[in-house]
Amino acid sequence: MRALIQDLKPAAAKVATSSLPGNTASPAAVLELVGDLKDLMTKMEKPDALSDADLGALLAGVHPIVEQLMLKSGMPHVHETPKT
Repeated sequence: MRALIQDLKPAAAKVATSSLPGNTASPAAVLELVGDLKDLMTKMEKPDALSDADLGALLAGVHPIVEQLMLKSGMPHVHETPKT
């Protein structure tokens, strides 16, 4: 779980610092969600200081934010499935 944060940080930073495309469906909502993602990542800056339960709860909060970011941006929310 703690190693996952190291992979998550660069992706979250990229989202947080990217400019919004002109055709973003709901720019104000997207900016609010980006702020939520930044807040969540700030809380995870020192994962070793968090209990497993607290860290798990914070990590569980990432997916709903990303899902809403995609929807409010006008992107479909899809999950990749492994090819068999």
